[in-house]
Amino acid sequence: MNRLEALEHFHKTYAEEVLNQKIHHVASLYEQRKEEVILSFIQSFQWICQQANHVEVSKARIGYITYSMRRTYLVERNYNYIIEAYDKSWFFDPGPCQGAYDAGWAFSFWGELVDELSQLRKPYMNKVIQPDVERFALQAAEEFHKYILQLAKDAIPHGNANKKWTVTGER
Repeated sequence: MNRLEALEHFHKTYAEEVLNQKIHHVASLYEQRKEEVILSFIQSFQWICQQANHVEVSKARIGYITYSMRRTYLVERNYNYIIEAYDKSWFFDPGPCQGAYDAGWAFSFWGELVDELSQLRKPYMNKVIQPDVERFALQAAEEFHKYILQLAKDAIPHGNANKKWTVTGER
């Protein structure tokens, strides 16, 4: 078996199955703890709004709030999304407010995926290497990110009905 055949076998035999299991765990956890994670998300949103309105920062008016997943954070097993509040000039805002939202409830399963695949690759005797596992896992991160997007969408009805909210999953 050459390297490409080994990699294809690894993906079909293990990687896709383990990913499906982890996504199933995230889905189950989300349904079981939905109200709790919605509340946590809303609290992170309220916190960044309070920070933006703090006298030291004094944003005249919040124009945009972003939640950003950083893949470099994932590699370090830091499952925080960066929250940033900008004025109407968005990325040209000279002083955006920053905070963090802990998405460990979902991304801890991503970490388990990496750990399990790292062990499962060993019988391939270096035909499947750790960077192959990391590449697969980083590509799979989007599957976990979808639950954060769903969380944001589910949290919207709990927010102020007089505001216009938009949730996008752009990369």
